[in-house]
Amino acid sequence: MTVPITPGVQVGDGEAMRHLALAGAGLARLAAFTVRADIEAGRLAPVLEAANPGDTEEFYALYMGQGGPLPARVRALLDFLVSHVRL
Repeated sequence: MTVPITPGVQVGDGEAMRHLALAGAGLARLAAFTVRADIEAGRLAPVLEAANPGDTEEFYALYMGQGGPLPARVRALLDFLVSHVRL
């Protein structure tokens, strides 16, 4: 299914796009983990689910340390990713 669009606003990051969607500026295609809380709270609603191609984007967490135990900030990030991102 192809739907032609003419974007009125373009942004360079997902968080800005999320804020525009929350403000009612239009539709946004965002990763589920970035809008899950907004959908659950009723601030945003999924639309055009049938047109979702199901694509995914990989990302990696890399820490170049000096060996030994992970610093608490790195451990906290990894714990957050495990609990909030479907891996």
